[in-house]
Amino acid sequence: RDSGLGDLVKPSHLALRLELKVGPQGEPYPGIAEAVFALLAEQKMLERTLVSSFDTHYIESVGRLQPGLHRIWLVRPRLREEIGLEAVLAQARALAVPEVDLRAETLEDDWPQRFADAGLLLGAYSAGDQQTIERALSLGVAMFTTDRPDLAVSIRDER
Repeated sequence: RDSGLGDLVKPSHLALRLELKVGPQGEPYPGIAEAVFALLAEQKMLERTLVSSFDTHYIESVGRLQPGLHRIWLVRPRLREEIGLEAVLAQARALAVPEVDLRAETLEDDWPQRFADAGLLLGAYSAGDQQTIERALSLGVAMFTTDRPDLAVSIRDER
């Protein structure tokens, strides 16, 4: 139970972005959200945690367990291609999530306005190179994830 979580991120002013993942068979881990939230509450970090997942079961259960947490539905390119952007927007509204993140290199110029018109924030994930990071910044996404924070900060600061 002594995870060291508090020592790692509690002293920071930054938010904790937590992704809930499914198991090897594609099924949510039973009770994981409850266990994680108990630990975060114990560390007094729940109020500055954002929760993301590709799995809508997690997105729905987080909404029930912790309605005040910022939830981010991560959408794979294949799903968006199969059902279309309008269906993604409709499902996001049905899930009552404030933000949907799509793979960074798939973002299109008109999506920020389409998301805004739907009352949703547009975010991105996997922005890992200069061109993709610059594009995410120029589109004004709500936030994006990257494995190159050094590059992202450098590009942001040069703007």
